[in-house]
Amino acid sequence: MGDAPVRLTLEELYGAWNAVPNTFWETLDHSHSPRSREMLYDKMAALDCAPGHHVLDIGCWAGKHSCELARRFGCRVEAVDYLPAHVEQAGIFVEAQGLADLVKASQGDIHALGFPDGEFDFIWCRDMLPNVRDIRRAFVECSRVLKPGGKMVVFTDLETELMEPREAARLYGDAMWAESMSPGSVESAIRSAGLAILERDEVATEFTEWDEEKGGDVMATEFLRIARMMRSRDMLVTRFGRTLYEAELTGSLWYAYEVLGKIMPVVYVLSK
Repeated sequence: MGDAPVRLTLEELYGAWNAVPNTFWETLDHSHSPRSREMLYDKMAALDCAPGHHVLDIGCWAGKHSCELARRFGCRVEAVDYLPAHVEQAGIFVEAQGLADLVKASQGDIHALGFPDGEFDFIWCRDMLPNVRDIRRAFVECSRVLKPGGKMVVFTDLETELMEPREAARLYGDAMWAESMSPGSVESAIRSAGLAILERDEVATEFTEWDEEKGGDVMATEFLRIARMMRSRDMLVTRFGRTLYEAELTGSLWYAYEVLGKIMPVVYVLSK
């Protein structure tokens, strides 16, 4: 996250506020050219994913990314997810997209993948590593099912030094795991599994900025929802239940912590 923040005196603080040049705000009010989520597919394209390749999508959710990989690159995709409801959704989506000849959805656990050694040319792992309870075992399994020279594209969120322990405990609950959010633990697990880090690309707030610039008021809406959830907690819990309230608050806070730099979205490109 760079250097530690400067501790300003009272005179320095108000001196800066009183003398801030218009060009400072003008600089911030223009786009800083953020990348969109399309860059994740660009990573696969750069690895020359093509027809005939076999790709494993771990944590496929409803199968959207699995289908997009098959559509863009003509590859065969095994779409696996730990939750049966997600596998059912993915199967329906694959059929609706007319891609059943290229994409197969099934239940699977990253800790014990039901595939032979060296089965896949590529692994696509997006937005799921924080939910992995044993990050070392997970990368060992990924390495096992990759062919020698195979590649893995991982998009995940990591803690930064700005995340406070009580914030992390509140945010993660029993669904996320601190070790799987730790940059040191994740990168140690990658290397101990025999995988090399070819690229580490810190996305930071780029996707959020892109959404805001293209869609407008995305951040304002999210922060307004957080404010209302915090202020109207009792009413919302009574009306919708504690589980739904906590799940939605977790998602919104996750977004806010990314904006505040407490969580860092990162793309890794790995090689066996």
